[in-house]
Amino acid sequence: MSSENFHVPRETLSREARLLHYAITSLKEELDAVDWYRQRADDTEDEALKQVLLHNMREEMEHSAMLLEWIQRNNQDFGEHIRTYLFSEGDLLDVEKAAEGKALPPAASRAEAAASASVRSRSPEAMADYLNRSQAPFSKEIWDAIDAAATDAARDRLTGRRFLDLEGPFGVGLTAIEVGNDDYCRQPDPNEAGAIMGRAIPVPMLRRSFRLSIRRLAAHVENGQPLDLASAQDAAEAVADREEEFIYRGQKDFGISGLLTVEGRHHIDGGDWSAVDRALQDVLAAVTRLDEAGFRGPYALILAPELYNGLFRLYPGTDTLQLEHLRRLCTRGIYKAAIAGGVLVDPRAGVLIVGQDLRTGYISQDGVHYHLYVTESIVLRIDEPAAVCTLGIGGNPVTSG
Repeated sequence: MSSENFHVPRETLSREARLLHYAITSLKEELDAVDWYRQRADDTEDEALKQVLLHNMREEMEHSAMLLEWIQRNNQDFGEHIRTYLFSEGDLLDVEKAAEGKALPPAASRAEAAASASVRSRSPEAMADYLNRSQAPFSKEIWDAIDAAATDAARDRLTGRRFLDLEGPFGVGLTAIEVGNDDYCRQPDPNEAGAIMGRAIPVPMLRRSFRLSIRRLAAHVENGQPLDLASAQDAAEAVADREEEFIYRGQKDFGISGLLTVEGRHHIDGGDWSAVDRALQDVLAAVTRLDEAGFRGPYALILAPELYNGLFRLYPGTDTLQLEHLRRLCTRGIYKAAIAGGVLVDPRAGVLIVGQDLRTGYISQDGVHYHLYVTESIVLRIDEPAAVCTLGIGGNPVTSG
């Protein structure tokens, strides 16, 4: 099937949908070729021809793997499932169960994905005592519903995980991570022993409690009434908002830097984005600044809500949205977040380190309500501050760090 075989008019497709179509169609063609060569190799009586066919088959396998890797890098939904199951260990259905409750997919390397899938497959059992879930009088179906409500609510608010690489989860016992290189705390005198020290930053544990009505949960179990999980969703949203705050603003008192506050970042004072060309000019200036510093993308652009919403305007005399135009430049994505101004990021800026990914746990019950909580532990390790450029745009100055 030709890669031009679109099911809808080409002009209605976004760039992302069009490129994904090309990749999927090409992958299907490569896999078909693998199948053809394998069958023909088995069917031929000529050994020399058989070896040529098997050689060609392996070439097509290589092409298939390259296309699959492109898809996992460029499509968030495909990437989530590929990183969950590829290189995992044990029964695949067990891996699926273990993956439930994960708030967002990591944008990790293949080696990291393999390690992460292995850890995730063991984490629910290992964390059972910590989360106290076995003490709750809930069935697995109730826990699944609570987990799904919490993770879906958090997913809608998280942006940092969509463009930054993620490592982990390493478990709730991860309380700090080392950063930078070990060095002398001061230069020792000639007759003095030196003291070599490292630096570390804490891994915050984020937590928000919530309640479920005992009577309403019983009505759901016994009578099939709808189960209201709004309180679980609210708690998950609060945890997600706090994660975003740490990613963008950090926590100066505890030595945690954010993308908007880290020392050594670049900064551009932008103009008034109500002028239709100004957004492109400012983003181009930020891209140029990072490019000159050796960070050549792909770039992610994160904007205050009013700036992001303002990009849904057409260029005069065209049918091109400003947002679509900028996406050609910011191929890692453009996101709306609760920040002031904007920030352009090359993903090499840092890595999100996860101790315990977002989960729900049980506290107690008081005869009226079940008391539960949503928790996670995560921190941004900034490796390259120069891969970040903040933008002060119009009346949206960036918080100084």
